[in-house]
Amino acid sequence: MESEVNDIGNAQTGLCATQTPIMEVKDLVVEFTQRHAQNLRAVNRASFNLYPGKTLALVGESGSGKSSVIKALGRLIKVNSGGIILNGKPIKGRWHMLDYRQQVQLVFQDPFASLNPVYTVYHHLARPLLLHGQANKSNVRSKVEELLEKVKLTPASEIADKHPHELSGGQRQRVAIARAIAPKPKILLADEPVSMLDVSIRLEILNLLDELREKENLAILYVTHDLATARHFSSSMIVMYKGTIVESGNTDVMILNPHHPYTQLLANSSPKKSVAKEQLVKERDERLRTKKGVDVKIMQFKTNGCSFISRCLYAKEVCMTPPPEFTINADSTRVKCWLYQDE
Repeated sequence: MESEVNDIGNAQTGLCATQTPIMEVKDLVVEFTQRHAQNLRAVNRASFNLYPGKTLALVGESGSGKSSVIKALGRLIKVNSGGIILNGKPIKGRWHMLDYRQQVQLVFQDPFASLNPVYTVYHHLARPLLLHGQANKSNVRSKVEELLEKVKLTPASEIADKHPHELSGGQRQRVAIARAIAPKPKILLADEPVSMLDVSIRLEILNLLDELREKENLAILYVTHDLATARHFSSSMIVMYKGTIVESGNTDVMILNPHHPYTQLLANSSPKKSVAKEQLVKERDERLRTKKGVDVKIMQFKTNGCSFISRCLYAKEVCMTPPPEFTINADSTRVKCWLYQDE
């Protein structure tokens, strides 16, 4: 299993085997208890690596388990099974949790909800600086202003005394990013950090994160449902559907030549309209209605088969059995699909 996880890491980043990941996630499982129902498995044996100075995009539609992965790695929710290895050491127990939280920080989707409206910007940034020993009482004010200047919030002295409601959405997200980098982390977990912002400033925030990644040698896990920003911002990508990673590899390769039927669906879901695309959509819908060889009703309720079977254009009888292990394609991408087993 260890060699398989390393292969996934090498395929997703194009790195040689001698480069060491800062974080290894192995067979991560997250389940939620449901009243009067079977436990909901939000993350199903997810494995990937994060490398210093690299951005990995985690892509999928709403409900695919992306945020559950982020919260599990941020230790905000319980991990049912699987391992998290940081700097070569497995994370077990609570005795070194302060060190883990110093090295792994989160940037949430909604900057207004993640900042306490009662306190000033200074309060939000001073606390992590003091807690993790990055400042003392005599120089904390200057350290706060340095952080604000690092995320391009000026004049820093004025911004520090403002409350979150006095800032724009983009400014609040910059404050959230400043708070995340205050402890000098090695890993940044960004949970759709631009989806709540105006389109005009999304690129600015992404460029800021990319600049911090390069300057601070950060490993970034960037969660998004937008393939356009994933291609702009990340060098490698993993695609998740209903808690399972179905494809991983180089971002450009996967977007231009997607293999898994779900990745193909994501790549073809751009809002552009054309006669050819409308015809393609009609043909797809017709094929879904008249699938040959597999009963659609059976597919929808077959729980141990491929989770994408009811939406897949290429479903066949074997897809009603558990999906195979990853297949390595000629372009070094990895895909979990029966279509590629013969190849």
